Amino acid sequence: MDRLRELRERQEIEQASRERTHDLLVRFWLLVVIALIVAYAIVQL
Repeated sequence: MDRLRELRERQEIEQASRERTHDLLVRFWLLVVIALIVAYAIVQL
C-alpha cells in the first residue's frame, strides 16, 4: 500500500518537473522569436 502511494507521488513529481521544463522551453522560444522580430525591425529602419 505504501509502495503504491510512493510510486504515485514519484510520478506526480516527474510530471511536474516535465511541465516546468515545457514551460521553460516555451518561454525560451518566445524570447527567441521576439528577439528575431526586434532585430528584423532594427535592420529595416
